[in-house]
Amino acid sequence: MKKRLMTAVWTLAALIGSNILFGMVAPVILRPVLEGKPTPAFITVLLESLPFVVAGVVFYTCLTGRILALRILAGLVAIVCMNCFVLILRKQLTNGFGWLEGSLSADSGLLAVLCGLFALWGHVMDTRAILRSALMGGLIVGGISFALGFFGPMILTPKSNQGPMLGIFITGPIGFGVGLLVGAIVGCIRKRSRATAPGAVQPRLLETD
Repeated sequence: MKKRLMTAVWTLAALIGSNILFGMVAPVILRPVLEGKPTPAFITVLLESLPFVVAGVVFYTCLTGRILALRILAGLVAIVCMNCFVLILRKQLTNGFGWLEGSLSADSGLLAVLCGLFALWGHVMDTRAILRSALMGGLIVGGISFALGFFGPMILTPKSNQGPMLGIFITGPIGFGVGLLVGAIVGCIRKRSRATAPGAVQPRLLETD
Protein backbone atom coordinates (compact mmCIF):
# COMPACT_ATOMS: atom_id res chain seq x y z
CA MET A 1 0.00 0.00 0.00
CA LYS A 2 2.81 2.40 0.91
CA LYS A 3 4.66 1.65 -2.33
CA ARG A 4 1.53 2.28 -4.39
CA LEU A 5 0.92 5.57 -2.60
CA MET A 6 4.51 6.75 -3.12
CA THR A 7 4.33 5.69 -6.78
CA ALA A 8 1.20 7.76 -7.26
CA VAL A 9 2.69 10.75 -5.42
CA TRP A 10 5.97 10.74 -7.39
CA THR A 11 4.15 10.22 -10.69
CA LEU A 12 1.80 13.13 -10.00
CA ALA A 13 4.72 15.31 -8.89
CA ALA A 14 6.61 14.41 -12.08
CA LEU A 15 3.58 15.30 -14.20
CA ILE A 16 3.05 18.67 -12.51
CA GLY A 17 6.75 19.52 -12.28
CA SER A 18 7.48 18.67 -15.91
CA ASN A 19 4.48 20.72 -17.03
CA ILE A 20 5.88 23.72 -15.16
CA LEU A 21 9.41 23.07 -16.39
CA PHE A 22 8.52 22.73 -20.07
CA GLY A 23 6.15 25.68 -19.77
CA MET A 24 9.05 27.84 -18.58
CA VAL A 25 11.84 26.65 -20.86
CA ALA A 26 9.93 26.05 -24.09
CA PRO A 27 9.20 29.73 -24.85
CA VAL A 28 12.81 30.67 -24.09
CA ILE A 29 14.22 28.02 -26.42
CA LEU A 30 11.67 28.39 -29.21
CA ARG A 31 11.58 32.20 -29.33
CA PRO A 32 14.95 32.69 -31.06
CA VAL A 33 14.26 29.71 -33.33
CA LEU A 34 10.79 30.74 -34.52
CA GLU A 35 11.49 34.52 -34.52
CA GLY A 36 7.88 35.54 -33.99
CA LYS A 37 6.39 32.88 -36.27
CA PRO A 38 3.51 30.66 -35.08
CA THR A 39 4.56 27.48 -33.32
CA PRO A 40 4.16 24.46 -35.65
CA ALA A 41 1.48 21.98 -34.65
CA PHE A 42 3.87 19.06 -34.23
CA ILE A 43 5.99 21.06 -31.75
CA THR A 44 2.88 21.93 -29.75
CA VAL A 45 1.82 18.27 -29.63
CA LEU A 46 5.35 17.25 -28.64
CA LEU A 47 5.53 19.77 -25.80
CA GLU A 48 2.10 18.74 -24.52
CA SER A 49 3.03 15.03 -24.55
CA LEU A 50 6.46 15.37 -22.91
CA PRO A 51 5.12 15.70 -19.32
CA PHE A 52 3.20 12.44 -19.76
CA VAL A 53 6.36 10.74 -21.03
CA VAL A 54 8.24 11.98 -17.95
CA ALA A 55 5.46 10.78 -15.65
CA GLY A 56 5.43 7.40 -17.41
CA VAL A 57 9.17 6.95 -16.91
CA VAL A 58 8.87 7.87 -13.22
CA PHE A 59 5.93 5.47 -12.83
CA TYR A 60 7.91 2.65 -14.46
CA THR A 61 10.93 3.37 -12.28
CA CYS A 62 8.88 3.37 -9.07
CA LEU A 63 7.26 0.04 -9.94
CA THR A 64 10.33 -1.83 -11.17
CA GLY A 65 13.17 -0.15 -9.28
CA ARG A 66 15.20 0.10 -12.52
CA ILE A 67 16.63 3.58 -12.85
CA LEU A 68 18.34 3.37 -16.24
CA ALA A 69 15.38 4.91 -18.09
CA LEU A 70 15.15 7.65 -15.47
CA ARG A 71 18.87 8.41 -15.81
CA ILE A 72 18.55 8.72 -19.58
CA LEU A 73 15.58 11.05 -19.13
CA ALA A 74 17.52 13.09 -16.58
CA GLY A 75 20.35 13.50 -19.08
CA LEU A 76 17.93 14.84 -21.71
CA VAL A 77 16.36 17.23 -19.19
CA ALA A 78 19.86 18.41 -18.21
CA ILE A 79 20.61 19.27 -21.85
CA VAL A 80 17.34 21.21 -22.18
CA CYS A 81 17.88 23.09 -18.91
CA MET A 82 21.48 23.95 -19.79
CA ASN A 83 20.33 25.26 -23.17
CA CYS A 84 17.73 27.40 -21.41
CA PHE A 85 20.35 28.64 -18.92
CA VAL A 86 22.71 29.72 -21.70
CA LEU A 87 19.97 31.49 -23.67
CA ILE A 88 18.66 33.41 -20.65
CA LEU A 89 22.18 34.30 -19.52
CA ARG A 90 23.00 35.63 -22.98
CA LYS A 91 19.85 37.75 -22.90
CA GLN A 92 20.80 39.12 -19.49
CA LEU A 93 24.29 40.04 -20.62
CA THR A 94 22.79 41.85 -23.60
CA ASN A 95 19.76 43.58 -22.08
CA GLY A 96 20.67 43.81 -18.41
CA PHE A 97 19.73 41.88 -15.29
CA GLY A 98 16.12 41.23 -14.28
CA TRP A 99 14.69 39.38 -11.31
CA LEU A 100 12.53 37.12 -13.47
CA GLU A 101 15.30 36.21 -15.90
CA GLY A 102 17.78 35.84 -13.06
CA SER A 103 15.63 33.42 -11.08
CA LEU A 104 14.76 31.37 -14.16
CA SER A 105 18.38 31.14 -15.30
CA ALA A 106 19.54 30.14 -11.81
CA ASP A 107 16.87 27.45 -11.53
CA SER A 108 17.65 26.16 -15.01
CA GLY A 109 21.35 25.96 -14.21
CA LEU A 110 20.76 24.18 -10.90
CA LEU A 111 18.37 21.69 -12.50
CA ALA A 112 20.87 21.04 -15.29
CA VAL A 113 23.59 20.26 -12.73
CA LEU A 114 21.37 18.02 -10.60
CA CYS A 115 19.93 16.12 -13.56
CA GLY A 116 23.41 15.75 -15.05
CA LEU A 117 24.75 14.34 -11.78
CA PHE A 118 21.89 11.86 -11.61
CA ALA A 119 22.41 10.83 -15.23
CA LEU A 120 26.12 10.17 -14.61
CA TRP A 121 26.15 8.84 -11.04
CA GLY A 122 22.54 7.94 -10.32
CA HIS A 123 23.55 4.30 -9.73
CA VAL A 124 25.40 5.38 -6.56
CA MET A 125 23.07 5.39 -3.57
CA ASP A 126 24.87 8.24 -1.77
CA THR A 127 24.51 10.43 -4.85
CA ARG A 128 20.82 9.65 -5.07
CA ALA A 129 20.40 10.50 -1.40
CA ILE A 130 21.98 13.94 -1.92
CA LEU A 131 19.88 14.62 -5.02
CA ARG A 132 16.74 13.45 -3.21
CA SER A 133 17.51 15.83 -0.36
CA ALA A 134 18.06 18.69 -2.83
CA LEU A 135 14.79 17.96 -4.62
CA MET A 136 12.81 17.79 -1.40
CA GLY A 137 14.36 21.07 -0.26
CA GLY A 138 13.44 22.71 -3.55
CA LEU A 139 9.87 21.47 -3.41
CA ILE A 140 9.34 22.45 0.24
CA VAL A 141 10.97 25.90 0.16
CA GLY A 142 9.69 26.59 -3.35
CA GLY A 143 6.16 25.57 -2.38
CA ILE A 144 6.17 27.81 0.69
CA SER A 145 7.66 30.73 -1.27
CA PHE A 146 5.13 30.25 -4.05
CA ALA A 147 2.23 30.20 -1.57
CA LEU A 148 3.48 33.36 0.14
CA GLY A 149 3.95 35.18 -3.15
CA PHE A 150 0.69 33.92 -4.62
CA PHE A 151 -1.73 34.35 -1.72
CA GLY A 152 0.07 37.14 0.20
CA PRO A 153 -0.66 39.94 -2.31
CA MET A 154 -4.23 38.66 -2.71
CA ILE A 155 -4.77 39.13 1.03
CA LEU A 156 -2.78 42.35 1.50
CA THR A 157 -3.81 44.06 -1.76
CA PRO A 158 -7.01 42.36 -2.95
CA LYS A 159 -7.70 45.05 -5.57
CA SER A 160 -4.48 44.30 -7.44
CA ASN A 161 -4.97 41.81 -10.28
CA GLN A 162 -1.24 41.20 -10.68
CA GLY A 163 -0.55 40.07 -7.13
CA PRO A 164 -0.46 36.29 -7.80
CA MET A 165 2.18 36.83 -10.50
CA LEU A 166 4.69 37.50 -7.70
CA GLY A 167 4.49 33.89 -6.55
CA ILE A 168 4.52 32.41 -10.06
CA PHE A 169 7.43 34.34 -11.52
CA ILE A 170 9.47 35.65 -8.58
CA THR A 171 9.13 34.06 -5.13
CA GLY A 172 8.35 30.57 -6.42
CA PRO A 173 11.41 30.19 -8.69
CA ILE A 174 13.73 31.93 -6.19
CA GLY A 175 12.49 29.74 -3.34
CA PHE A 176 12.91 26.62 -5.46
CA GLY A 177 16.51 27.51 -6.27
CA VAL A 178 17.34 28.32 -2.64
CA GLY A 179 15.69 25.09 -1.52
CA LEU A 180 17.74 23.08 -4.01
CA LEU A 181 20.97 24.53 -2.64
CA VAL A 182 19.98 24.09 1.01
CA GLY A 183 18.77 20.54 0.39
CA ALA A 184 21.99 19.64 -1.42
CA ILE A 185 24.08 21.03 1.44
CA VAL A 186 22.04 19.09 3.99
CA GLY A 187 22.45 15.94 1.91
CA CYS A 188 26.24 16.41 1.74
CA ILE A 189 26.41 16.95 5.52
CA ARG A 190 24.43 13.78 6.12
CA LYS A 191 26.69 11.86 3.74
CA ARG A 192 29.81 13.07 5.58
CA SER A 193 28.26 12.17 8.92
CA ARG A 194 27.51 8.65 7.71
CA ALA A 195 31.01 8.29 6.25
CA THR A 196 32.71 9.26 9.51
CA ALA A 197 30.39 7.21 11.70
CA PRO A 198 31.76 3.99 13.26
CA GLY A 199 31.23 1.00 11.01
CA ALA A 200 30.67 3.14 7.90
CA VAL A 201 30.64 1.31 4.58
CA GLN A 202 31.65 2.40 1.11
CA PRO A 203 29.01 3.94 -1.24
CA ARG A 204 26.80 1.22 -2.61
CA LEU A 205 25.78 0.71 -6.18
CA LEU A 206 22.43 -0.28 -7.58
CA GLU A 207 22.09 -2.43 -10.66
CA THR A 208 20.16 -0.52 -13.29
CA ASP A 209 18.98 -3.55 -15.22
